[in-house]
Amino acid sequence: VNQACLGGEAVDWHCIFGPVTWKYITSPLFPLQSVLDRFQMGNIYPRTWTTCTTNHFDNCSSMEIDGLNAFAQAVMSNATGSATFRRDGNGGFWHSCLMHVGEQVKGWKQYKINGVSMQQAFSKWWQAATSEPATSHTYTQKTFLSTDTPHQTNPSC
Repeated sequence: VNQACLGGEAVDWHCIFGPVTWKYITSPLFPLQSVLDRFQMGNIYPRTWTTCTTNHFDNCSSMEIDGLNAFAQAVMSNATGSATFRRDGNGGFWHSCLMHVGEQVKGWKQYKINGVSMQQAFSKWWQAATSEPATSHTYTQKTFLSTDTPHQTNPSC
């Protein structure tokens, strides 16, 4: 656990959460993050929606899609609200694919945003100068899920 976070937060265990500890990280950072992470969908998000939050959101109602988009937007707001998100030398790849640790499986080369794979985005960031603006290395989707079928808006998922 980040020692600066432990010293800066009133409740130590809050430092295990990314949105809390992120502001204390000083090294260059490049999160590879699904805003609709499979672990979160199965363990944190309303468990009554299990038919919705499996099978790539195929069985979701428009109300459930609205809720999932609000959840995804909250994840992005937590990130973009931090100065760390905008700090030179940082970046990230924020997608809506229903997966957990996708960079360890097929997602590394398969998942794309605007034609750029997770692997390509990370490699570009890794080889860049730490003085480059975060905007040069930040990849996000314009929309996450659609109320129309198919709900997934990222065709690489």
